[in-house]
Amino acid sequence: MSSNARQRVLNQPLNEARLARALRDLLPRRNEFGTINYRELIEELQAFDVTNLRQLRRLILRHRREAIRIDREPFDELNAKIQRKELGEETFLNLNRRKIFFNLEGLVRIILELNFGDRYREFRDVRISKDSLENEPV
Repeated sequence: MSSNARQRVLNQPLNEARLARALRDLLPRRNEFGTINYRELIEELQAFDVTNLRQLRRLILRHRREAIRIDREPFDELNAKIQRKELGEETFLNLNRRKIFFNLEGLVRIILELNFGDRYREFRDVRISKDSLENEPV
């Protein structure tokens, strides 16, 4: 692939297929589990001006090691309970044994938090409260 072709590919805007491929290429295969909401992830990335493959690669490569280290930490009691309920006992025990907590979507969110800090945490908290209000029974 020529340098110009590579530059064109890296400058293409993110879409679900490009994001999925980039995450598979840049993050550990062991974290490829569960359902990933690529559309929502793209919206979050775009909110922080990550709009193309070049910016995504730069962001992930800058914080990948730290995100993987965080992923391998032992479960705390609250998150273990949540994971057990969401994944089921067998899947939970398998992931716990392998020291895997986050899927690819979760790793990207950890990377966003590492890079943008409080700004991302505020964004996430607003989004979570907005989503919970929309999903409340009337």
